Amino acid sequence: MLLDTDTVGLVSRDKDRDDLREVRANSFAANFLMPEDGLRQLIASLGKGAESRLYAEIFDEAGVVPVDSRTEPGTQEIQLYDVIQLAHHYGVSPLSALYRLRNLKLLSESEFERLKKMDSEGRSRTIGNLLGFPQLELTEQRGEFQRRFLSLGLEALRREKISQSKFFELAERVNVQRFVAQGLLDNAGIDDGEPEPVLLPER
Repeated sequence: MLLDTDTVGLVSRDKDRDDLREVRANSFAANFLMPEDGLRQLIASLGKGAESRLYAEIFDEAGVVPVDSRTEPGTQEIQLYDVIQLAHHYGVSPLSALYRLRNLKLLSESEFERLKKMDSEGRSRTIGNLLGFPQLELTEQRGEFQRRFLSLGLEALRREKISQSKFFELAERVNVQRFVAQGLLDNAGIDDGEPEPVLLPER
């Protein structure tokens, strides 16, 4: 919206993943969905991500006491169950969380590859189920996406950026039935005049 004003629309494809616009869009999405400060705090709350060597100066009535300690080997390594907690907290996939951790250098390349392989084997879903995390099923993701998408569509219509026919077309693209889109439009109060609300049947 801010940088690629010359582009009306762009379909994301694997072959374009090194394109500057694609890299920039992915970077923005990762930073927006998983802000660095919050992510680092969450990892720290899990007892991970700290430096292997800690140096501090503690002040007391007698003066300064230097503290120099090391964490036990392996205690700071992020595990798949940590990634699952992170993914659940931010509402993203474990794979997205893994890429974010790697890009923030909280995972080495070898750790990233090991955890990515475990995720591809379906272990993330299994661990998530056993830990009692509700699964972000495709239908739930689609429902949340539809809600946000349609709300943005209504706002664009209210601002006269799109037409009613375009709103219906957009609703159809995310598999929303026409009568639902019409009901939203009729009840949103953005038409000229005061249309009579359409009451949907009880579920």
